Amino acid sequence: TIAMPMDDNAYTEEERIDNIAIDTKSIDATETDDLVKEMMPQPINDVNVIVIEDDPDMMEQINREIQPVFHTCCFSDGKSALAGIAESNPALIVSDIMLPDMTGYDIVRQLRKESATAATPVILLTALDDEAHQIKGYQAGADDYMVKPCNFRVLIARIISLIKWRNEQKTMEQRKGQTEEPNASSDSASSQTQIFENRADLLFRQQVEAIVSKHIDDPSLSVDMLAEQMHIGRTRFYGKVRDLFGMSPNKYITNRRLEKAADLLVEGRYNVSEVAWQVGFTSAAYFYKCFKQKYGVVPSKYKG
Repeated sequence: TIAMPMDDNAYTEEERIDNIAIDTKSIDATETDDLVKEMMPQPINDVNVIVIEDDPDMMEQINREIQPVFHTCCFSDGKSALAGIAESNPALIVSDIMLPDMTGYDIVRQLRKESATAATPVILLTALDDEAHQIKGYQAGADDYMVKPCNFRVLIARIISLIKWRNEQKTMEQRKGQTEEPNASSDSASSQTQIFENRADLLFRQQVEAIVSKHIDDPSLSVDMLAEQMHIGRTRFYGKVRDLFGMSPNKYITNRRLEKAADLLVEGRYNVSEVAWQVGFTSAAYFYKCFKQKYGVVPSKYKG
């Protein structure tokens, strides 16, 4: 927020410039758009969503609503959209049905034929609200079908839900694959990108991560200490961390200690006992146990 005094006496003679006319014709629209984008806050999720819409006004409106939450890339026709999808591997696609060169149904069918995009969630947006078109959309392989003009809050909620659902499917697939790789890390299946619904949750996670990183060598680092520094009750803090990190606070602290230990071991400047101490473990035996459980090998054999 910028506040400027309206009282003329608040300014000196040197600060006053009168009768300045702005030549709007000389302003480069592209430069103005770029400047506005630079001033906009970054999306709260480092995830790409593609929007396919041939109506410029509707495209701009959809893009404006999604951008605070996800990175967006917009296309006005199916051919260029399919090329962009192949190149960027988006987390989700929002597509109009009636496009200049092909229909949204055609795009979904094409995506479902390719292994890289067969499971990518797709939401179809259209003014065609009869049941026959909705059935056609689902038969083509769309995950959802929304009628324009749509409620953008509902659209954002559905995008978040579908991306989270897809991430859960990937996690399940990874865990299934681990049954064939007994030495795989038990936490590798939980490495999917965290999806935030609002900026407050993002800031909460960033603050917790910063505190843990700062005190990683402190053996007394605990849930109570974190909750106190976050100025939040222990019970509420515990639940919030479970929601945002997918694990308990104690588990997160241990994971961060072990990840830091792995980095130090790869550097090779310290022996195992020194590494354990530097990441807050007071018991070498417990450090060995936790490390092997996470990485499948004892610390002395870890190569990164």
